[in-house]
Amino acid sequence: TTKQATALEAFDTALAEKRRQWSDSTVKSSSTIFKRFRGYLTKQHLADLPATHIKRRHISEFLKILTREGKSPTTVNNYKTDISSVFAQMVENEHIENNPAASIKRLEQKPLKNHPFTPQQVAQIRGYLGEQSKLIRFMRVMAFSFLRNSEVLRLRVGDVDMENRILSPRDTKTSKIEKIYIIDQLHDIFKKMDLDKRDPESFIFNRNGEPGPWKANLQTKKKVYSDIFREMANDLGLGPEYTIYSIRHTFAYNLYKHFEKQGFSEYEIKAKMLPITRHRSISALENYLRDLIRMMPKDYSDKLTFDF
Repeated sequence: TTKQATALEAFDTALAEKRRQWSDSTVKSSSTIFKRFRGYLTKQHLADLPATHIKRRHISEFLKILTREGKSPTTVNNYKTDISSVFAQMVENEHIENNPAASIKRLEQKPLKNHPFTPQQVAQIRGYLGEQSKLIRFMRVMAFSFLRNSEVLRLRVGDVDMENRILSPRDTKTSKIEKIYIIDQLHDIFKKMDLDKRDPESFIFNRNGEPGPWKANLQTKKKVYSDIFREMANDLGLGPEYTIYSIRHTFAYNLYKHFEKQGFSEYEIKAKMLPITRHRSISALENYLRDLIRMMPKDYSDKLTFDF
């Protein structure tokens, strides 16, 4: 008979497979999560037991420990999502029959940052910045490509294929290499930047908002653009719940409402949005949309049945 894999052996095998699928940034950001969970398995004397002995209650208790330590609901939910993805791989590897983390409910979280802008706020931002601002070009690339600010800052001229309208960013949150269709609005932006006359190894955005070299680490680059955004936001009276990342959420919410007005079902909307937002799964997209919708005010006029 074949020796049954221990919980830690099965977990490590599945984790190694998932890491080959994930981008470098995801591997790096999730390393603390898995180090903590492996330590928990060992401390609870679960590591050397058969993988099938890991139950829902064990993972729930681990997440409760994080909550008691003061971890935010968002952090705990991120831990749960990443651990669940590894257990899903363990199912694929036939080390376990069911994913014990799949049925654990996410903690309720109050979204504070990255609120979507209203159409009026978008118009204010456009008017404030003007057409020549490096920040508006940067935010437009984020919006029309659905890339994160860090991913836009990693973009190089050689990643842009204008002829075939393909953008190939390196090391995004969901994969090492992605292929993104360059829609008309994005094509116009890149065309005005004269990318065909630039060194392929130049970054799309340097400190001056133009294609060129930029010898700085990613955190420094992000701060340059975030500081410009915050100055603008303060002048426009936008609170801390709005960040440069809000523009990506704004366009995602706009897409969602567009498909909703066209009469598509929830499932159809998600199926249409998944290849655009490029979340890892429908479940990840659902969580993202749930937070977006919660952030935006609702009209409940038709729900009131009394006159006052």
